Amino acid sequence: MIIHYDHWTLNNGLNVICHVNPSSTLATINVLYHVGSSHEPQNKTGLAHLCEHLMFGASQHVLCYDKALQRVGGDNNAYTTKDVTHYHCTLPPNNIETGFWLESDRMLGLKLTQQSVDIQKKVVIEEFKECYLNQPYGDIWLHLLPLAYGNHPYHWPTIGKSIMDIESITLEDVKSFFAHHYIPQKATLVVAGNVQCSEIKRLSKKWFESIPANKNVQQSKLHIEDIVIPQVKAKYKQIKAKGEPGLFKAYTIPGIKKRVHISLTLYAAMLNNQSSKFYQKLIKEKQYCSSYVVYILDYIHTSLFVIEVYSQEKNRLEIIDNMIAKLLLQEAPLIDTTMLSSVKNKMEMQLSLAHSDILYVADTLAMGHFLGNMNNINEQVPLMQSIHKKEIQNAVDTYLVAENCTSISYL
Repeated sequence: MIIHYDHWTLNNGLNVICHVNPSSTLATINVLYHVGSSHEPQNKTGLAHLCEHLMFGASQHVLCYDKALQRVGGDNNAYTTKDVTHYHCTLPPNNIETGFWLESDRMLGLKLTQQSVDIQKKVVIEEFKECYLNQPYGDIWLHLLPLAYGNHPYHWPTIGKSIMDIESITLEDVKSFFAHHYIPQKATLVVAGNVQCSEIKRLSKKWFESIPANKNVQQSKLHIEDIVIPQVKAKYKQIKAKGEPGLFKAYTIPGIKKRVHISLTLYAAMLNNQSSKFYQKLIKEKQYCSSYVVYILDYIHTSLFVIEVYSQEKNRLEIIDNMIAKLLLQEAPLIDTTMLSSVKNKMEMQLSLAHSDILYVADTLAMGHFLGNMNNINEQVPLMQSIHKKEIQNAVDTYLVAENCTSISYL
C-alpha cells in the first residue's frame, strides 16, 4: 500500500506533513524534535530525557497536558532516542483542534520552575534505579556503550550516564536546552488519520505559525551523514553479577541510512531463525546456552549489531564466545535462499500491516523527513527485497569480525 502525504513549511520554519486515512476512526498528531541525548553536554547527560518528562507539565495556558487531552478522549506518549525526541497524541478526529492547541502551547513555552524540575529529576532517578541498577543485566548499557563508542556522544544511555549527572541538571540548563531545541525550525509536525489536509493546513497556521523562530539557532540539517567509528581491535570486559551467566557482543556497523544496514538487519533475523546453523550449533546440538537473541540498535550514525547469549554455566562463556565468532562468518556463505526469501516476506507483511497504523505512519514520515527522505516509508519494502545474498555475505565479512566487536561477560 502506497502512503500518500502532503508537505508544507510554515513561515517560522516548522515542517508539516499530512497523511489522510479515511478508514481510521482516530487521528494522531506527532511532533518530532530534532534533538536527542547525543546533543547533550557530556557533564549534563539525561537532559533530553528529562525535558521529555517536563513536556507533560503545565504550559502557558494549560495546567496539565494529560488531563486536558483526556477530557476530549485523547491519549499520548513520548520517547527520547540518541538522535530525536518523539511526542504523539491520539484522539477522535472531531477533537483534532484540541491536540493542535495543546502541542502548540507547550512548544510556545512550558512553565518551567525549580519545583517542576526537582520533581521530574526524582522521577527520572527512580527510573534509572529501577531499569539500570535493580534488575539483572540492567546496567549492560552503562558498560557496553562507553566501551564500544569511546568519546562519541552515543557513549551514554538516553537516561544519562549516572544519577550524579541527572542530579546536577539545573533549572537554567533546562531553560537553555528548551530555548535552543524546542523551536519551530527544529521540529517536524505530522498529522495522520481520518482528517482533511485543507483543514490541517488551516489549523497548523492558526496554532503554530505565530510561534516565533529562534533567530539565533540555525535550522536543523536534515541530511545527516553517517559516521562509522573505526575500531581496530576487539574490546572486552568482565562483570561479576548475580544470576545466570550472560554474554553481550556488539559489532559497530553503519547507521540506518546505509543500504548495508538493511543487509545486516536481514542477517540478524536469519540468525534468530531456529533453522539457522547458529541456532542448531549453539542450542540444539551443543546445548551450550539456554537462549540467545540477535538484534540491531538503530541509530543515525554508527549502529550496533548485538548478540545476547545466556548460559547456565559460566565456564562455557569463553567456548560460546569463540563459537559465535566462527559461526557468524560460517553462516553467511551458507545462507539459504529459501530462508532469506521467507525472512523478507515476513518483514514485508509486517511493514504492510504497519501501514494501516496511523501512529507508525506518522512516526515514520516524521523520521523520514528528519533524515532527508520522506518517501522512505514507501521505499522500505522494495529496498529490502532488492538485497541479495552476496551483499549480506560482504556485510558480514566486513563488519562482523573479531576486531570490530565489543564483548561484555556477566559471571
